[in-house]
Amino acid sequence: MHYHCEVYLENCKGYEDAERQISEIMAPYYEELYDWFEVGGRWTGEHTRKYDPMNDPRNYKICRICKGTGIREDWAWVDKHGKKHFKDKWAEQCNGCNGCDGTGQSLKWHFKPFAGDVIKIEDVRDDLCCHTLIVEGKIYDTQKWNNKSRTFEELWDGNVKNKLKELGKTKGFIVTVDYHN
Repeated sequence: MHYHCEVYLENCKGYEDAERQISEIMAPYYEELYDWFEVGGRWTGEHTRKYDPMNDPRNYKICRICKGTGIREDWAWVDKHGKKHFKDKWAEQCNGCNGCDGTGQSLKWHFKPFAGDVIKIEDVRDDLCCHTLIVEGKIYDTQKWNNKSRTFEELWDGNVKNKLKELGKTKGFIVTVDYHN
């Protein structure tokens, strides 16, 4: 399952620096918290309501199943009047291609980096919530877990801004991380 994590950084010199620091911070939790992670990932854009990765053309590629036509040859065809026909209900539900829903473009597995996944603490939205928050090596989680020798620090309600304020973190950066467990 993919979980939304936010990670606190005291200093950050940009996206690449954030990726390097996140790798170091997340390293001790490999196999205990995650088996895979990336900055942004499925949670990219959570810091702003102005960016939707699903509307970013950089996150799409030509569908490998229909080769960009929007129609699988074995699923659908267009008659001489331009009407699309489908071999069965499933093909119709997929609009002719299950790789792209008939658009000819499929979503990439990994989204392109989005600079907005690294922001200053003072720019955190009041309603930003996540599953897991990591601050200076401590994990704050919205559900209990105990894996091997590590345990979470404490349960919390998921509100990032409130927790950072409670911890006295008013300067620094917060980075969106997608982790899989």
